[in-house]
Amino acid sequence: MSYTQKFFLLVGLHVGLLLVFVFFRFIDADEGLYLSAAREVLFGRLPYIDFMYVQTPYYPYFIAPFSDFGWTSLFLIRLLAMLRVMNTIRD
Repeated sequence: MSYTQKFFLLVGLHVGLLLVFVFFRFIDADEGLYLSAAREVLFGRLPYIDFMYVQTPYYPYFIAPFSDFGWTSLFLIRLLAMLRVMNTIRD
């Protein structure tokens, strides 16, 4: 097996494992904070001025368009977080 095949096999296994974590893990407390901050941003409030937010300042603005505040939004935000993790690993 060549190094390229091994590399793509490992990347595929990694993505598969991340997808299992996206769809089959318990709801994290941070996810609730992210979604509630996104809701506040959608209502026109500003982080650190109108509500307390201790994470990265622009993250609520990034996820606000993707959040409809139901089960769909929870899994969509998890997928976005997975893409962020994949980007961090690549760098």
